[in-house]
Amino acid sequence: MRTVQPLIDEALGCEVVGAIYASVNTADLSEDMLEVVLPDSTQVCAGWSSIDSAYRITATHGLAHVRAPYFTKDPHEATSVVEQWVAELAAQHSAAEIDKRVTPRK
Repeated sequence: MRTVQPLIDEALGCEVVGAIYASVNTADLSEDMLEVVLPDSTQVCAGWSSIDSAYRITATHGLAHVRAPYFTKDPHEATSVVEQWVAELAAQHSAAEIDKRVTPRK
């Protein structure tokens, strides 16, 4: 079994726990493999779904899904999706923070 670690820019201020594991033996894989927490508490998670026989990637903020779950059998694709989602969600958070600072309150 080998790990596929996402490349998350440290400047985004994310906390990264775990990695995506690649193995032909699905008994090696678990539901909770990788969790990336953005500064606004949005979580991008990846793990193995034995029900779907695929890696499942989710993005949530609290109890709300901010993206529809994504499924793939390829660990490298799963890692790429995590990297892309984290970059996009971090950019949205940064834009929202800038708007808060420049938009006058009424």
